[in-house]
Amino acid sequence: MTSVADVGGPYWNFAVRERSRTHPTAPRVSVTGPLVSSVSRDQLGRQDPPIIRAQTSEQARALVRKQLSHRPDYIKFWLVVSKTRAASEFAPLLRAAIDEAHRHGLRAFVHATGLEAARLAVNSGADVLVHSVKKGEVDADFIALLKRRNVVYITTLLVFERYQRTFWQQFDFEQEEHAWGDPHVLGSLLDLQHLNVDKLVPGFIQKRRARGPPAVPDVALKNLKRLHDAGVTIAVGTDAGNIGIPHGPAIFAEFALMRKAGLTPEQILRAATAGGAAALGSSETGVLKVGALADLLILDRDPRVDIRNTAAIHRVVKGGELIDPSGLLRPSPAQVVQRQLNAYNLHDVDRFVATYAQDAEIYRGDRLRLKGRTALRENYSSYFEASPNLHCQILRRVVQGPYVVDQERITGARGRAAAKFAHSIYEVRHGLIQRVWFDH
Repeated sequence: MTSVADVGGPYWNFAVRERSRTHPTAPRVSVTGPLVSSVSRDQLGRQDPPIIRAQTSEQARALVRKQLSHRPDYIKFWLVVSKTRAASEFAPLLRAAIDEAHRHGLRAFVHATGLEAARLAVNSGADVLVHSVKKGEVDADFIALLKRRNVVYITTLLVFERYQRTFWQQFDFEQEEHAWGDPHVLGSLLDLQHLNVDKLVPGFIQKRRARGPPAVPDVALKNLKRLHDAGVTIAVGTDAGNIGIPHGPAIFAEFALMRKAGLTPEQILRAATAGGAAALGSSETGVLKVGALADLLILDRDPRVDIRNTAAIHRVVKGGELIDPSGLLRPSPAQVVQRQLNAYNLHDVDRFVATYAQDAEIYRGDRLRLKGRTALRENYSSYFEASPNLHCQILRRVVQGPYVVDQERITGARGRAAAKFAHSIYEVRHGLIQRVWFDH
């Protein structure tokens, strides 16, 4: 990705943007500060909160003005409604925030996932709707309104199901998410059902599972297709950073959902390039022309044939500079071991074996137990099949050069009712696990 947009967060978002400008392989970062919100989130009441409630129109204007010294790229309003409070109740706050943003030449982004909230946002002057409408089917008047106001509609389909996939522990990560996502973040998601969450927050998991199994609402998919076909400008977004959505490679899962909604690969590509530029109000990106920023991807396979071919990245070009992608992500030994553990906890033997060298050696104590990928595959295929509830949680990890030492708690192992505590030592060479010593 050569450009990213973070639509709301703590004030240290601005420091991230400044650091990105001095790093040759960082994407171009656009940010805003804390979300001006219709509701409070007391659990986020910290020194630098990402969400701040406005209770009056003047407070909404003041929150916008407070960000101006940081030179935000846009302003975001978090329009959250409930069964007891309609969107219209927040109209004065919303209009005040948008008007103040426009007075200072800033675009207004609005979080609104219900049809009437989205309609109110656009009628109040919103330039960008940050999320797909998942409550209510869009109608002809709404479509006409978006086109008349040149509003950009960001997809973020993935966020609707990834929360539930985390709570249900039913993941379907794309290959690129495993390979390029932060493995420690993915690992923390896999540990959720094995932590004593109820002791900290009684009923937390149960309440969220009661919302239903993981799925993108059909209405969100249908709305995206209808809006696109009507000529509304679509931009790709993932809402990365929310639970279950890794920064960066989650875009490939978003592409898959857009394809499911009925968009063609070429239409998805347009939304990921020209659409993103439209959301940011940029005339220098998302287009090939003299004078524009030379930000490009060179692919080994045609993405118009299959949108998954966008992952076949040959080279990245940022500002005219050619970048070899193999040099962007060089996993540390700890990251390699964590990817192996993630595959283990997902019982995915293919991804598990792929983290090992072809001639890898597995020892139990000082005795060689397995050698080579073929032996690993045969052993762990049967082990995973016989242990459907198998899970390994890392209690402590020590890293010394190419060696990673894990203290583990293993549950659900074949033939064991109680948890097993063990230690493993991994030796990682050239990005693959070369040797492992188990004490179990």
